[in-house]
Amino acid sequence: MNIRDLEYLVALAEHRHFRRAADSCHVSQPTLSGQIRKLEDELGVMLLERTSRKVLFTQAGLLLVDQARTVLREVKVLKEMASQQGEAMSGPLHIGLIPTVGPICCRLLFRCCTRLSRSWKCICMRRKPISC
Repeated sequence: MNIRDLEYLVALAEHRHFRRAADSCHVSQPTLSGQIRKLEDELGVMLLERTSRKVLFTQAGLLLVDQARTVLREVKVLKEMASQQGEAMSGPLHIGLIPTVGPICCRLLFRCCTRLSRSWKCICMRRKPISC
């Protein structure tokens, strides 16, 4: 079972028609039908009552459609969270300078940072050097 199988199942529940569900998933009708059949075999439960004119979901099928919708919503949230993390870097940036160039570079860095982005918070700190 994979996420795509759950998408096929939900599409079939929404359209109640194999061809229209397949079209909405951008696959052929035999592909969608075959994947639904494999899902039934894997789960060991009949999800649909197939007739020549209608797609009727069994009670188990209806329960699984509801759960599939929940899973797909959570997958969407997961993808959104991952994409937000993959955007521009975030968090503090610490730059260390040796004492001889610190006063000069700190002023230059501060000016550059404030020009680049008004949303950046720039803080200059002076720390005591560590003796070796």
